Formats: sequence, structure tokens, C-alpha cells
Amino acid sequence: AEYMGGSGVGDSGAALSHELGAVRHLLLSPDGHVVAYYDNVRLLRVFGHNGALLADETLLDEASAMALSRDGAFLFVGSSEGLVEVRRLPLLHLVDEFAPAAHPVVALDTNPGDDVLVVALANGSVLC
Repeated sequence: AEYMGGSGVGDSGAALSHELGAVRHLLLSPDGHVVAYYDNVRLLRVFGHNGALLADETLLDEASAMALSRDGAFLFVGSSEGLVEVRRLPLLHLVDEFAPAAHPVVALDTNPGDDVLVVALANGSVLC
């Protein structure tokens, strides 16, 4: 991989600018997919490396945290209602859903082998 020194934004930057408002979460996968979450309308969007829109999905709950699997194949979305969803990239197909916790999800991450999902909640609890 090579750092593009800011010259690679161009059309992709324009695609992320949207009348839907500000992007709250932004992730870049190893495959070059850009995952953006628009807070005002609870919309997830996936863009290709060329800025083309590949998928979008409106969420029922506010996405309060997001993380990618190490290989970039899966997106983990934590909600303000304590729910965690697992979605396959790039088309955002729902793969799994974990029972809601009693508190909002504030952070998500996986271990290097992607076999443990760590979820931090607003009350300070950490779930594995």
C-alpha cells in the first residue's frame, strides 16, 4: 500500500458529501471499501474504492459504534439501544444479531483472529 498524500480524495470525497448531513462513523476496509454512517438519518453506506455507491441500509437504532473484522469481510455495528449487528461487506447483508444489552454500545473491536468480539457499554461493562 502506498500513501497518496491527500491526492486520492477527489471523487470519493464528493460521494461522501451528501445532503443527508454529516458522517458520524467512517471506516476503510483492507479491500478499499469505505463504510460511512450518517447519523441524522441512521443510514449506512458502502462505497467502492472509486467512490461508487455499492450498498446502503437504514438502521432501526442509532449506530453508536462500528468496527471491521481484520479481513474487512464483516462490519460490526453497535447501537444506542445495546444491540450488536454483524453485516457482510460490501452489500451490508445482515449475518447475525446479538441480544440487546441493557446499556448503549460505546466501542467494539475484535481480537487478531476475529474469533472474539469485544463490546464496551456506556455503564463501563465490557462483554466478550
